[in-house]
Amino acid sequence: MTKSKLKNIQANGNWKDFYKFDLEFEDGTMGTIFKKSSEHRLEIGKEYNYSKNEKGSIKIIPEGGGFTTNYTNNDDRQKYIIRQSMLKAAVDFHSGSSCTTSQVIGTAEEFEEWVLNKKKPVEVPF
Repeated sequence: MTKSKLKNIQANGNWKDFYKFDLEFEDGTMGTIFKKSSEHRLEIGKEYNYSKNEKGSIKIIPEGGGFTTNYTNNDDRQKYIIRQSMLKAAVDFHSGSSCTTSQVIGTAEEFEEWVLNKKKPVEVPF
């Protein structure tokens, strides 16, 4: 993260559904920022925390580090979420029956396989 005053901002067309703006900071950094609105809401002369990626895109970081909802793609985390959801679905599926924990887990594993690999679950005999 770098901190510098914004020296110049210039509209630079569109990319997909975003408006592009070329930025220049007093420390010499130049790059592009993408906004959903045609109004950039940045002030020349104001100091900003920012980061720049290898492609030249700049991200303005709000004071205090900001809060982001961008999650990294974590396959293990996704698998745990799927397993938990399928266990809940299996418990719901077997609710009211006199099945064992092993049967519930077996059903959950079948559901999980279907979600991950599109394998059709084996019919349950009740």
